[in-house]
Amino acid sequence: MANSHFSHAKDNAYQGIFEQYITDASFLWLLRSINVNQPHYNLEDLAELEQRIDNNLDALMHNFELSWELCQSELAFEQAGETFTAAIIAFRSRDINKIKFIVQHAFTNDETFKGMVSALGWLPKSLVADWLTKFLYSKDLNHKYLALAVCSLSLIHISEPTRPY
Repeated sequence: MANSHFSHAKDNAYQGIFEQYITDASFLWLLRSINVNQPHYNLEDLAELEQRIDNNLDALMHNFELSWELCQSELAFEQAGETFTAAIIAFRSRDINKIKFIVQHAFTNDETFKGMVSALGWLPKSLVADWLTKFLYSKDLNHKYLALAVCSLSLIHISEPTRPY
């Protein structure tokens, strides 16, 4: 178990690089959310910005555990960009505990909710469709609200699925 110390961010030689990826992805998402409504930004500019966001998110996929651990500390800011980045990590990891954590965090305030909705709209439908169905059929009204917000944002149509029990 010589590599067991790599599970702790403070001991990881790549911590600084991963922190920068998280910071950049969060900031670039914020920049995109502002500039999407700006008249001086055209589709080409937005596509370039989205590619930069994707590049940072893809880099974080090389070490889910380190990325998640660092994202969790960023969630203390309760901001949309940090929530967006953490949600991408959680859903791409397919770890139920991470997903439950970030979904709960999404309801902290309007900003964190906005970041969560954006992340679920950003991810491929194959990663989020089952979760959206579960949220729609949940007894928790917050979950229903989240699912409806994502579906309306992405124009996702959830056909009559088998109810999850």
